[in-house]
Amino acid sequence: MGVMEQIRGGTDSSLMKFVLIAIVITFVFWGIGGSGDTSTVVATVNGERITDTEFTRRLRQASASQSRTMSDAEQAQLREQVLNGMIEELTLLQEADRLGIQVSDDEIAWEIRQIDVFRDDRGSFSFEQYERHLARMGLTKGQFQEQLRRSLTLRRLLGLAAMAVHVPPGEIEDYYVDLNTRVDLRWARFRNSDLLDDTVPTPEELAAWQAEHAEALKQSYDDQLEKRFTAPRTATMRTILLRNDIEGVSEEGVMKKAGDIRQLALEGADFAELAQKWSEDLSARKGGDIGTQEEGKLDPAIAEKVFETEAGQITEVIETSRGFQVVQVLARTESVVTSFDDAIVELATEAIQADRAPALAAAYAEELLAEWKAAGFAPISVLDAQGIAVQDSPGVALSSGTVPGLPAGDEILAAAESAVAGQVLDQVFTSADAWMVAQVTGRDDADMDAYADQAGELRTIVTWQKRQEFAVDYRNELVAQASVER
Repeated sequence: MGVMEQIRGGTDSSLMKFVLIAIVITFVFWGIGGSGDTSTVVATVNGERITDTEFTRRLRQASASQSRTMSDAEQAQLREQVLNGMIEELTLLQEADRLGIQVSDDEIAWEIRQIDVFRDDRGSFSFEQYERHLARMGLTKGQFQEQLRRSLTLRRLLGLAAMAVHVPPGEIEDYYVDLNTRVDLRWARFRNSDLLDDTVPTPEELAAWQAEHAEALKQSYDDQLEKRFTAPRTATMRTILLRNDIEGVSEEGVMKKAGDIRQLALEGADFAELAQKWSEDLSARKGGDIGTQEEGKLDPAIAEKVFETEAGQITEVIETSRGFQVVQVLARTESVVTSFDDAIVELATEAIQADRAPALAAAYAEELLAEWKAAGFAPISVLDAQGIAVQDSPGVALSSGTVPGLPAGDEILAAAESAVAGQVLDQVFTSADAWMVAQVTGRDDADMDAYADQAGELRTIVTWQKRQEFAVDYRNELVAQASVER
């Protein structure tokens, strides 16, 4: 049954007080407002316009609430979120109008008096507080009251939708059982990639794949060229660092001292001994040895000088964010690029293995499940053949919906609900490229004698949850049915 049909068949409920504020709050102070003075339209909803004047104002309000400067991509995402919110709100307001839902001026006045920020130190409503707060928000009384009217209208509409939800007693009992039943699980999980080595393509298969997928292999090479097939330039170095952030020491003096030390090195003094004596870097105790480093991981100022200095030579004094440095270049390597012709066999092998791995994984999973069920315990020999470890998850509540380490935990717990202790679950569970087999090794069932004492409270909780879920579905269905043009 669709949401709209379910609402039409609904009746009143004593739990109307659960008005789904979490759903409504999305729209508070994000209303459509006036039509604006411009004819520029950013969207229409069932023929009703949203103008750029109001959209810009709402976007400005949303941007002001951000605690940091947003990137271009984040700003674009925020624009989309604001517009989507305005479209959803207008859709719901149109439905409220169709149903004749209205909020009176008296209700607005009463609601304003309940807002804490408008109260004085004695807890009484204060017009002064009210006006001061509106001024901070950049709103007139009329604008604020209209936005509040829309918010209350939406709350009333979604509250009406919630009245259609009825939870049968059996569902309450199932909720109690899931909440209070715990199971011990033993499971194994593996991925397609764990079986890649099971496929070793022949030279003939590699040649055929290269011929058939030449374009895709070249694209894969191009995509990975910089990170995988290009070995960066490296330098093996010693360094002497003199910091320039020490209180009472002039920057000019530090630079001169660095130059003097460099001159000593140029005149034949042992660089490592100079580093041990003068350097303020942690490498000083190792004679300034900082090992071999890739160009991209060096300070740009250092990299520039190091790679224009020949091996065995000493750079000029380099100013960096840390101070003044002198670097002795012990060795250098140039960048090496692996050509496509040299990489193609490796790429083709990986592509063939990735192509075959899902079928191999599926077959292995079925074998593992069959062996596990036949033995009644985890078949170590089958698992060890692929280097897969068995893991235990004790005391998992059926209601948790998750099992740490298992992406299909919700499905596994659903299957475990009717399983007895010692039972291997009947299916292989999958999620993306992961495969899982599980066994219920222990079970602690709910105490049904205590159910009667908790049934009333649980009914309230379950009904509230169901009403929230239903209100979301109702909102989404209204928006999906609306005629929207952007």
